[in-house]
Amino acid sequence: PFGDRVEVTAQVTDPAGNKSPEASDSALVDLEGASAPTVELQGDTSGDGVYNNDELGADGTVTAKVTLAADTAVGDTITVTDGAGNVILEREVTQD
Repeated sequence: PFGDRVEVTAQVTDPAGNKSPEASDSALVDLEGASAPTVELQGDTSGDGVYNNDELGADGTVTAKVTLAADTAVGDTITVTDGAGNVILEREVTQD
């Protein structure tokens, strides 16, 4: 859903006091956030939701597959954080 319409009007006045014509534009405020991506942890071969040493990567990591929502658009930003809230990936969504 959308909220209020925001309108901006601008005019330039030079040092001599001459004013330009006004220009304006407006847009609706989008009140709805982006849809959530899905996250699927990979490599839990036993399916028990617990990673043992054999299921961890060589460097002790776990691989996750992140699938963006259908309404994700070019220019949006995807941010991936770990359990402590540390940002481990932040990228702008591109056409590729």
